[in-house]
Amino acid sequence: HWTELGFDDDYAEAMASFLEDLKKKTCQLRDGGYCGHVGLSWECNDEDEERRMLHNDCLLPHWQEFVDALQLYSHSEASDVFSISNVQLPSVVLDMLVPAIQEKSFKALELCRNAFVNDSDGVQFAIKFIQNNPSLDKFMWDGNPIDSENVDDLAVAVNYLPSLNEISLDNCCGNNVNGYNLLQSLLSRNNNLVAIDLDSNNIRTMGGTYLSDFLALNPPLQVLHLENNHLNDSDAAFIANSLNQNTNLSSIFLGGNEITDIGCNALRNATFDSGSLNSAADSNHTCSINKIGLDGDAYNLFAESKLNRAGKIYSILSSRNTQGSNVYHLNLELGDASLKIVPLVLDCLAHCSIIGRSAHRRGTLSIFYEVLRSWKMPSLYESHTLLTTLHFTDQMLGLVIKVYLDKVVIKEIDTEACEHHKSIQVGDVLLKIGGNTPMDLLGGRPINMKGDLDRILAIVETAPRPLLLTFGRRANHQVSSLNPMLKPNS
Repeated sequence: HWTELGFDDDYAEAMASFLEDLKKKTCQLRDGGYCGHVGLSWECNDEDEERRMLHNDCLLPHWQEFVDALQLYSHSEASDVFSISNVQLPSVVLDMLVPAIQEKSFKALELCRNAFVNDSDGVQFAIKFIQNNPSLDKFMWDGNPIDSENVDDLAVAVNYLPSLNEISLDNCCGNNVNGYNLLQSLLSRNNNLVAIDLDSNNIRTMGGTYLSDFLALNPPLQVLHLENNHLNDSDAAFIANSLNQNTNLSSIFLGGNEITDIGCNALRNATFDSGSLNSAADSNHTCSINKIGLDGDAYNLFAESKLNRAGKIYSILSSRNTQGSNVYHLNLELGDASLKIVPLVLDCLAHCSIIGRSAHRRGTLSIFYEVLRSWKMPSLYESHTLLTTLHFTDQMLGLVIKVYLDKVVIKEIDTEACEHHKSIQVGDVLLKIGGNTPMDLLGGRPINMKGDLDRILAIVETAPRPLLLTFGRRANHQVSSLNPMLKPNS
């Protein structure tokens, strides 16, 4: 039939599949066995992505059967979706659909890449669907044109949906419509949105700051797609400034705009200002800026902001280590800091190294060595400063120890957790570092037994922070076995 009408074989096969799917879903709706996603999509196997299923009057009986069955649909769950994609929808079909969608309580409407006799017909259908389904939380209108006369009408309808949190209007505004007006309309009335997609919408801000001002208010918005528009370096700078006050936005997509290296640098500094440790710590650690060629540290790849922060700090320390300048910068940035800050810096370094370490960066031991050999170590050693407190619940059951630069002292003991704890007491020096004897006590006994050594090595392996202990030949052998580049007594 379709080839006789002048269509090719690919089109005819796609029509056969569509009608078969339409019949199957019509029967399921009639029988009450269909729920969740009421959707129709026409897919052709050729390479023309813009191709649509064209309307033919011979399809009207099929549409009528589907609409009659849809009116019987009464399922209402959070996953209910109504969708039609790649299908030409003339006014006669839209008029058939409107009464069938009333009071159905769909949660999502997805109309993508359809074709209408005129743009206003499609927009008016979407508005009626929205009005009849006030519980919508997702609205998708991708690839369907919106003319300047309908932008405000659609935005007003969408903005009065109390539960809407996700909207996608990808590639809707043509060259004669500035999508910035649509963006402003969406943001002006709806502060509950968590995801907005306005890719390819001819957005030109013309110097306006409505978007950046909105982001600076730290709204619930988490994902923002603005690819393939006309944003420039000024817009990038405004967005970068807004990120200093925003902790909710997790992803923004800006590829395909008119942003040069100037705008990229502004965005990079907003998410990773590597000028100093303080500027890096004060950067935005939640927003990933995608598709404009920023380096990995500026992407904020981790979901937890503290992990992104740690990775950036380690990156700076690693970079400085290649020039041996960490001590210089620590003195410059921290000034005459109290010795109490030194353990905190070392602890931060240990924590950041776990997050930020990767194959292309300097190793943690190299950074530790640089800092420990030159930065306030004599004063720190003389003051017996506490480095950290470690809690063990596995190999060292019930044992809490305090780690100083020159010794390790038992802080708490749960004698019921393990038998061998009965021979040691709170305050005992578990490990003593320095002098002629590298480490000479473990519960009052010399360290010369394999079992004791295994327990100490277990501390190193399970510690929440890197803990470097060196003692005797066995320890040197253990270290050299882990890293062939290290030699005994080095």
